[in-house]
Amino acid sequence: MVDAALFNTPGTGGRDLYLRSLEKLTVVQITDSAEYEVTRALSPDGYRIVYAAGVPGDRADHILKIGVDGKSHIQLTDMDASDTTPRFSPDGSQIIFARDKTSIRSGLAASWENGGVICVINP
Repeated sequence: MVDAALFNTPGTGGRDLYLRSLEKLTVVQITDSAEYEVTRALSPDGYRIVYAAGVPGDRADHILKIGVDGKSHIQLTDMDASDTTPRFSPDGSQIIFARDKTSIRSGLAASWENGGVICVINP
């Protein structure tokens, strides 16, 4: 399923993930949560999605992974930091993302510092 466009738009929760097949011109909802799913990326093989999302009871964003079929949902990060903008490496063997470790004011993920560090994890 490499010929696909991944996007987020209002859904059941804040913002859910959807996948549009560019060949079949169909749209499938991938996530359906009470929280929001934001920055997202499709794996090079087209079968996995990595994204940043709010987690209930937490004020930071975390990195999650899910199959394009909406199954195999896994939270990959859970530190007291806001993790955003995940991307797969070109061969799909690693996930790169930005981590902001300092909250500059109370509130949600948007209240974290601008900057931080670049992190790499295995999918």
